[in-house]
Amino acid sequence: MSFAYDSQAGAQLQDNGGEISGLIIDRTMTRLGEDFYSSFSQLLNDKHEGFNENLTVTERPTAFSGSIIGIEHLGQVIYRTALSPGRRQANEKAQEAVRVIGSYIIRWEAERLFKDTFDLDVDEL
Repeated sequence: MSFAYDSQAGAQLQDNGGEISGLIIDRTMTRLGEDFYSSFSQLLNDKHEGFNENLTVTERPTAFSGSIIGIEHLGQVIYRTALSPGRRQANEKAQEAVRVIGSYIIRWEAERLFKDTFDLDVDEL
């Protein structure tokens, strides 16, 4: 078994057959998105230490001001919000996102555990 180290998240990650898990990928473009990503990743790692799924934080800057922030898991958007300029709102939205992601994690893991895989393996569904 081999291990990798994610310096941005500050956590040791397990290598599962060539795939690294537990990453929070930063695809933000502005300082506002970076503030959200930084707060979100730190809060998520503090609250869900053993979380082994990859998430992607995306940002789409808007024409007027602010950004649309999305969080994806396995190519599916599981959280999306509009973010106005201001560091305080980025922290508040990051806390909200961690609560939503926490609920999603519980629901997703329960669905995965109870999925019928008699004929097909999980990755073949």
